[in-house]
Amino acid sequence: MEPPPGAADLGRADWERDLIVAARGAHLAWRTETTYREWAARFVAFLKGRPPREARGEDVAEFLSRLAVESRLSPASQKQALNALVFFLEKGLGRVLGKIGFQRAAAKRRAPVVLSRKECARLFGQLEGTWSLMAELMYGTGVRLMELLRLRVQHVDLERGALIVNGGKGDKDRVTVLPAVLRERLEEHLKRLKRLWREDRAEGVPGVWLPEGLGASMRGRASAGSGSGCLRRAG
Repeated sequence: MEPPPGAADLGRADWERDLIVAARGAHLAWRTETTYREWAARFVAFLKGRPPREARGEDVAEFLSRLAVESRLSPASQKQALNALVFFLEKGLGRVLGKIGFQRAAAKRRAPVVLSRKECARLFGQLEGTWSLMAELMYGTGVRLMELLRLRVQHVDLERGALIVNGGKGDKDRVTVLPAVLRERLEEHLKRLKRLWREDRAEGVPGVWLPEGLGASMRGRASAGSGSGCLRRAG
């Protein structure tokens, strides 16, 4: 799905607009911003009509404790809520919360579920074409699902046997090893994509979605006389 245009999404309520300004001033990733806004909305609903600017550390503590006791949230989710609310109230609304004491969610230890090599081979054997390549690429490189879906042609370095991940978890870049067994299939896949790209350009099919900043830059170049085809070529 195409991400919503964040530049045009400035919030509705005053508290949400203040949170957005703080989030973008801190250069938070779009997904982090939306997550913080979701937790802030839940907290505002919890206040039952009280202005969030009047919220205190005790309110945050009660909210977090209910998440652990009544909603049975995991420690990771409760920590995410804590980070979101502290940012919302302190950075967005300028509140000073001080020390917050609350009932922490109980950590549950689970035995990891790990597939054997034979089980992985059987799983991959049920997949075909691009789906198979995607699954084996995730397995062989350790990339996350969203990192895989955001890969572009320039991120695949067949010559060096490397895969470049831009803007991964924590908005960090990294380089991971590309399994040699997948290089030939990836090369054929890229050749097929190039043929499709040429066919799309010939038929005037629009290109892919571009990040907001890059998309605005390309639209500016097109309006300046570089031709509308640059957007399609960029796709």
